[in-house]
Amino acid sequence: MTQQKSAVRGRVTLRDVAQVVGVTPSAVSMALRGHPRIGKETVARIQTAARELGYVTNTAGRALRAQKSGSIALVVPNTSQHVFGHIYFMHLLVGVSAISDEHGAPVVISTGVEPAHGVTAYERVLRSHVADRATLASPAWEDRGPVTRVRT
Repeated sequence: MTQQKSAVRGRVTLRDVAQVVGVTPSAVSMALRGHPRIGKETVARIQTAARELGYVTNTAGRALRAQKSGSIALVVPNTSQHVFGHIYFMHLLVGVSAISDEHGAPVVISTGVEPAHGVTAYERVLRSHVADRATLASPAWEDRGPVTRVRT
């Protein structure tokens, strides 16, 4: 029944995987995180069931419990139109994405409303805690905002 409810919602939960394998949701969670307490055979069964069911980790829930987002921010104090219309930023995004993919970290892009107000791009990331790490691209040379905010 749980599996049917989840399918209707369009997402598979730890509970769904646990039900198929015959273990607890916490065992599924530990197995998917590679905890040594779960036997290799059980881990293999859980991974197979998760893959077959289409389970995807709920990163929002994990971030809430861990008090860390696991995300990397790419902060560009410029307009979105400038950022996405300039080849330099596209190459930068490809590079940041490649590294973040290796570590399973989503990329959050923050742009300024306009070049003169680029500081809002930094503040948005730093104050919201949407990312644990940030790459700052092309700040204005005279803009001391990022340095000041990182020190505080």
